[in-house]
Amino acid sequence: MTEEEATASTPCGPDPEVHAQAIREYLDAGFTEVCISQIGEEQDAFFDFYAKEVLPRVPGTGGAPRPVPYDPKGEDHEGSHLARQA
Repeated sequence: MTEEEATASTPCGPDPEVHAQAIREYLDAGFTEVCISQIGEEQDAFFDFYAKEVLPRVPGTGGAPRPVPYDPKGEDHEGSHLARQA
């Protein structure tokens, strides 16, 4: 699998509008939570980018990410997700 194939359905890259539009599509479809993750080593830079550039473009997110506790079992943690519809 090529990098292009792996990222074709995932918002990637430095354009904040690409990421914001993907979140808006989920919220518009009725999702009440959208979890965001970063693959790679630049975790802090990624979430700074989201806090400063992406989430302010998405109504209902509060404009800043909240940390997501890692849970290998995938259990929900109330209030821990990045985007929540108001």
